[in-house]
Amino acid sequence: MPKRKSDAFLKRIQKKMRKLDKTLKEYNKRRASSSSESEDSSNDSTSSSSSSDSGDRDRGATTQTTVGEDISPQQPGQEIVIPIEILGTNPLASAAVGPEIHAEIASRWTTFCRTGLDKDDRKSLMEKYPSPSNVEGLSPPMLNAEISVCLTENLLKQDKFLSTLQRQIAAAMSAIALPMNVFFSNPSDETNAHLQHLANGSKLLADVMHSLSRHRRYGLSNTMNNILGRL
Repeated sequence: MPKRKSDAFLKRIQKKMRKLDKTLKEYNKRRASSSSESEDSSNDSTSSSSSSDSGDRDRGATTQTTVGEDISPQQPGQEIVIPIEILGTNPLASAAVGPEIHAEIASRWTTFCRTGLDKDDRKSLMEKYPSPSNVEGLSPPMLNAEISVCLTENLLKQDKFLSTLQRQIAAAMSAIALPMNVFFSNPSDETNAHLQHLANGSKLLADVMHSLSRHRRYGLSNTMNNILGRL
């Protein structure tokens, strides 16, 4: 390469390097200036936050001095006890229960209530305790033949089932009447207390008997009104 051309090439390279060096210096200068402004802003924010925290601590200290005695902060490891009252009343605990009865009685009653009586056993007991001759209310109302012919088969079965329940209640009341008669024949303070319990039980059974009669009468009346309305 001729010397003149070589010198010109070197000059161009040197010029570009000087220009690049100048650009780098200006970039570093702007970067340094930006970093300085960011640090100043951060220092101001930290100073402001420190002042705010200090003020909060001062106010907190004042508040603690004023009402500190009424505050009971939870200590580390302290167990939190949930008041059981927030769940409301326990329905099982609030249910009224009476004194325990003999275990043999309790086991049999539990079985009878859950599975019912054997069909033959039920029939035998109902035949064993016929209704007293001087108590007309223990005999369930009979369905008139004129009404029977107007009812559907399902309604007849339902009424027959309710009537059977009434006859079973009548047998239970007749069984209770036997010891009641004995206590009436031999009155005493002790027998009078027993008689009171038997009388209360018989009253409840008699009320069930009455409710079943009303239910049967209500159902039949609605059916007959519908039939007559179509005539």
